[in-house]
Amino acid sequence: MHRPCSTQPGQVDLAVAGFPCVSISALTTTPGSILDEGCESGKGWNGLYRYVRRHRPGMVVIENVKMLYAKRAAEQQESS
Repeated sequence: MHRPCSTQPGQVDLAVAGFPCVSISALTTTPGSILDEGCESGKGWNGLYRYVRRHRPGMVVIENVKMLYAKRAAEQQESS
């Protein structure tokens, strides 16, 4: 028997998510930025960001590749 989920998006206490690492992996052949919605990593990250801003879960756990931190730091240095 299937019962529909009673939890609505705004009632989530913990959101656990990941997004594609294709564009930010150290082994990528198609580099991109999580800020660029034209690449897979950017589409996933921005979708997750919009969800969190809209529904405000109590806590968010994001899983991704280690390279994400190094790439973001490099992007911040380039923009300053």
